[in-house]
Amino acid sequence: MRNALRTLRLHRAAWQLLGGPLALWFLPAALVTLVLSALGWWGIGALAVHLADHWLPEEEWRHAPGWLVNLVKVSIWMALLVLKLKVTKYIMLLLLGPVLGMVSEAADVHLGANPVSFSWRLLVKNAWRGMHAVFWMACLEMVVGLSCWAVAWAIPLLSPLMLALSWTVGAWAYGAAMLDYVWEREGLGAKAGLVRSVEHLGVALGVGVPFSIWMSVPVVAWTLGPLMGGMGAATVAVLAVRRAQPASPATT
Repeated sequence: MRNALRTLRLHRAAWQLLGGPLALWFLPAALVTLVLSALGWWGIGALAVHLADHWLPEEEWRHAPGWLVNLVKVSIWMALLVLKLKVTKYIMLLLLGPVLGMVSEAADVHLGANPVSFSWRLLVKNAWRGMHAVFWMACLEMVVGLSCWAVAWAIPLLSPLMLALSWTVGAWAYGAAMLDYVWEREGLGAKAGLVRSVEHLGVALGVGVPFSIWMSVPVVAWTLGPLMGGMGAATVAVLAVRRAQPASPATT
C-alpha cells in the first residue's frame, strides 16, 4: 500500500513532463484515440445491441411478467456494459500501445537513458511483444473476474467485495501494461515482465488506478480516457521505476 501511495504522488510530476518536454506526444496519441472513439461508439456499441436483440427476442418474452422482463434487461445491460469496458480496454492497449511505448521511452530519455534509434523492425517487435503482454494480462484478469462473479453469485453478500476486487485487478492490469514498456527496455520477456509487475503490486496499482478511473466512465472511456489516462500512466510508470532505482542505469 505504501508503494501504491508513493506512486500516486508521482502523477503530478508526470503531468509536468507531459505539459513540457513530452507535450508533442499528445498529437499521435490523440489521433489514435479518435480511432478508438469510433470503435467504442460504433463497433462495440453495434455488437452490444446485436447481442441484446439476440438474447431478448420480443416474441418470446411477450407473455412474461413485467418484473422478470425488466430484471433480464437490466442484467443484460450490466453484462454488456462490463463487456464493453473490458473489450475497450484491450483494444486500447493494442492500438495505442506503440504510441504509449514511445512516450514511455521519451520519458526515460528525459531522465537520462540513452535514446534508441527508430526502426520499423523495432516497432513491429515491440507491437508483437505488446500483444503477448496484453494476452497474459487479459487471461489473468478474466480468470480473477470470473472467479469473483462466481463467488458473488454463490454468496450475494460478498458482491460488493468481489466487485471491488475485480476492479482492483483491472487497475493492476493497466499499471502492469504501462510498466511492461519499462521491463521490455530492461530485457525482460512478456511473461517475466508480468511476474515483475506482480512482484511490484503496489507500484502497478499506483500507476493503474488513475488510468482505470479514466476508463471506467462509459463515455470518457471511449474519448478522453485512452489519451489522458494512457499518457499519464506511461509517464508515471517510468518515474516510479527509475526513482526507485537511482543508482541503476536505464537499460535500452
